[in-house]
Amino acid sequence: MANEKQCPTCGAEYRADIEVCVDCNTSLIQDASGSTDETNQFPEDATLISVAMGSVKNIQPLVKLLEENDLKFRIDLSKHITEGMSPNSDFHLMLDEKDVPRFNQLIEEYKYKEFPELSAADELMEAGCCPACGTKVGDETVCPECELPLVIIEETDED
Repeated sequence: MANEKQCPTCGAEYRADIEVCVDCNTSLIQDASGSTDETNQFPEDATLISVAMGSVKNIQPLVKLLEENDLKFRIDLSKHITEGMSPNSDFHLMLDEKDVPRFNQLIEEYKYKEFPELSAADELMEAGCCPACGTKVGDETVCPECELPLVIIEETDED
Protein backbone atom coordinates (compact mmCIF):
# COMPACT_ATOMS: atom_id res chain seq x y z
CA MET A 1 0.00 0.00 0.00
CA ALA A 2 2.98 2.30 -0.63
CA ASN A 3 1.15 4.45 -3.19
CA GLU A 4 -2.26 4.10 -1.55
CA LYS A 5 -3.98 5.52 1.49
CA GLN A 6 -6.91 4.46 3.58
CA CYS A 7 -9.88 6.56 4.73
CA PRO A 8 -9.61 7.00 8.52
CA THR A 9 -13.39 6.98 8.86
CA CYS A 10 -14.68 4.06 6.78
CA GLY A 11 -11.49 2.25 5.77
CA ALA A 12 -11.91 2.56 1.98
CA GLU A 13 -8.62 2.42 0.07
CA TYR A 14 -7.58 5.11 -2.41
CA ARG A 15 -4.69 6.10 -4.65
CA ALA A 16 -2.31 8.59 -3.08
CA ASP A 17 -3.60 11.48 -5.23
CA ILE A 18 -7.24 11.21 -4.06
CA GLU A 19 -8.15 13.91 -1.50
CA VAL A 20 -11.70 13.03 -0.35
CA CYS A 21 -13.31 9.65 0.37
CA VAL A 22 -16.25 9.21 -2.02
CA ASP A 23 -17.92 6.79 0.38
CA CYS A 24 -18.14 9.01 3.47
CA ASN A 25 -16.83 12.42 2.37
CA THR A 26 -13.90 12.38 4.82
CA SER A 27 -10.79 14.38 3.95
CA LEU A 28 -7.83 12.18 2.99
CA ILE A 29 -5.37 15.10 3.04
CA GLN A 30 -2.61 14.67 5.57
CA ASP A 31 -0.98 17.52 7.46
CA ALA A 32 2.79 17.81 8.00
CA SER A 33 2.64 15.35 10.90
CA GLY A 34 1.08 12.71 8.62
CA SER A 35 -2.35 12.76 10.26
CA THR A 36 -5.55 13.46 8.36
CA ASP A 37 -7.89 16.41 8.84
CA GLU A 38 -9.02 16.53 12.47
CA THR A 39 -12.23 18.54 12.05
CA ASN A 40 -14.32 15.51 13.04
CA GLN A 41 -12.15 14.31 15.92
CA PHE A 42 -13.98 13.86 19.21
CA PRO A 43 -12.64 14.61 22.69
CA GLU A 44 -11.57 11.52 24.64
CA ASP A 45 -14.50 11.86 27.06
CA ALA A 46 -17.12 11.99 24.28
CA THR A 47 -19.91 9.39 24.38
CA LEU A 48 -20.70 8.46 20.78
CA ILE A 49 -24.23 7.50 19.80
CA SER A 50 -25.35 5.88 16.53
CA VAL A 51 -28.05 8.19 15.13
CA ALA A 52 -28.49 6.46 11.77
CA MET A 53 -27.51 3.26 10.03
CA GLY A 54 -27.47 2.40 6.35
CA SER A 55 -25.45 2.46 3.17
CA VAL A 56 -23.23 5.44 2.46
CA LYS A 57 -25.76 6.61 -0.14
CA ASN A 58 -28.57 6.49 2.42
CA ILE A 59 -26.74 8.39 5.15
CA GLN A 60 -25.12 10.94 2.81
CA PRO A 61 -27.98 13.51 3.16
CA LEU A 62 -27.52 13.36 6.94
CA VAL A 63 -23.76 13.83 6.57
CA LYS A 64 -24.41 16.90 4.42
CA LEU A 65 -26.83 18.25 7.03
CA LEU A 66 -24.26 17.75 9.80
CA GLU A 67 -21.50 19.40 7.77
CA GLU A 68 -23.72 22.39 6.93
CA ASN A 69 -24.38 22.86 10.65
CA ASP A 70 -20.81 22.27 11.85
CA LEU A 71 -21.64 19.18 13.91
CA LYS A 72 -18.86 16.64 14.33
CA PHE A 73 -19.62 13.11 13.24
CA ARG A 74 -17.95 9.82 12.49
CA ILE A 75 -18.98 7.02 10.17
CA ASP A 76 -18.31 3.52 11.49
CA LEU A 77 -18.67 0.24 9.66
CA SER A 78 -21.28 -2.01 11.28
CA LYS A 79 -19.73 -4.62 13.51
CA HIS A 80 -21.65 -7.49 11.86
CA ILE A 81 -19.74 -7.03 8.58
CA THR A 82 -17.14 -9.78 8.56
CA GLU A 83 -15.93 -9.86 4.97
CA GLY A 84 -15.20 -7.10 2.52
CA MET A 85 -16.81 -3.73 2.48
CA SER A 86 -18.71 -1.91 -0.23
CA PRO A 87 -20.63 1.37 -0.53
CA ASN A 88 -23.74 -0.76 0.16
CA SER A 89 -22.38 -2.05 3.47
CA ASP A 90 -24.12 -0.88 6.62
CA PHE A 91 -22.49 2.09 8.29
CA HIS A 92 -23.34 3.86 11.54
CA LEU A 93 -23.47 7.65 11.66
CA MET A 94 -22.01 8.51 15.06
CA LEU A 95 -22.47 11.74 17.02
CA ASP A 96 -21.39 12.94 20.42
CA GLU A 97 -24.28 12.33 22.80
CA LYS A 98 -24.43 16.07 23.63
CA ASP A 99 -25.11 16.86 19.94
CA VAL A 100 -28.07 14.46 19.59
CA PRO A 101 -30.75 17.03 20.63
CA ARG A 102 -29.42 19.48 18.01
CA PHE A 103 -29.35 16.67 15.43
CA ASN A 104 -32.97 15.79 16.23
CA GLN A 105 -33.95 19.44 15.80
CA LEU A 106 -32.15 19.58 12.44
CA ILE A 107 -33.92 16.40 11.30
CA GLU A 108 -37.32 17.88 12.19
CA GLU A 109 -36.52 21.03 10.18
CA TYR A 110 -35.11 18.97 7.30
CA LYS A 111 -38.12 16.68 6.99
CA TYR A 112 -40.58 19.60 6.76
CA LYS A 113 -38.34 21.39 4.27
CA GLU A 114 -37.91 18.32 2.06
CA PHE A 115 -41.47 17.01 2.52
CA PRO A 116 -43.80 19.98 3.14
CA GLU A 117 -46.86 17.72 2.92
CA LEU A 118 -45.86 16.25 6.29
CA SER A 119 -46.95 19.48 7.97
CA ALA A 120 -50.52 19.03 6.71
CA ALA A 121 -50.47 15.35 7.70
CA ASP A 122 -49.33 16.25 11.23
CA GLU A 123 -52.15 18.82 11.53
CA LEU A 124 -54.71 16.20 10.47
CA MET A 125 -53.35 13.67 12.96
CA GLU A 126 -53.41 16.23 15.79
CA ALA A 127 -57.09 16.85 14.94
CA GLY A 128 -57.80 13.10 15.24
CA CYS A 129 -58.08 12.54 11.50
CA CYS A 130 -56.43 10.17 9.03
CA PRO A 131 -53.45 11.95 7.42
CA ALA A 132 -54.27 10.40 4.02
CA CYS A 133 -58.01 10.94 3.61
CA GLY A 134 -59.02 13.22 6.49
CA THR A 135 -61.60 10.86 8.02
CA LYS A 136 -62.12 11.19 11.80
CA VAL A 137 -60.41 8.16 13.35
CA GLY A 138 -60.34 8.69 17.11
CA ASP A 139 -58.37 5.86 18.72
CA GLU A 140 -58.50 3.56 15.68
CA THR A 141 -55.24 1.90 14.61
CA VAL A 142 -56.43 1.62 10.99
CA CYS A 143 -58.41 4.24 9.10
CA PRO A 144 -61.94 2.86 8.50
CA GLU A 145 -62.19 4.77 5.21
CA CYS A 146 -58.88 4.19 3.40
CA GLU A 147 -57.43 1.40 5.62
CA LEU A 148 -54.17 3.27 6.23
CA PRO A 149 -52.38 1.83 9.27
CA LEU A 150 -52.18 4.65 11.82
CA VAL A 151 -49.89 2.93 14.34
CA ILE A 152 -46.50 1.42 13.69
CA ILE A 153 -46.24 -1.93 15.43
CA GLU A 154 -42.65 -3.04 15.77
CA GLU A 155 -41.97 -6.73 15.53
CA THR A 156 -39.84 -8.29 18.24
CA ASP A 157 -37.61 -11.34 18.07
CA GLU A 158 -40.34 -13.26 19.92
CA ASP A 159 -42.86 -12.76 17.07
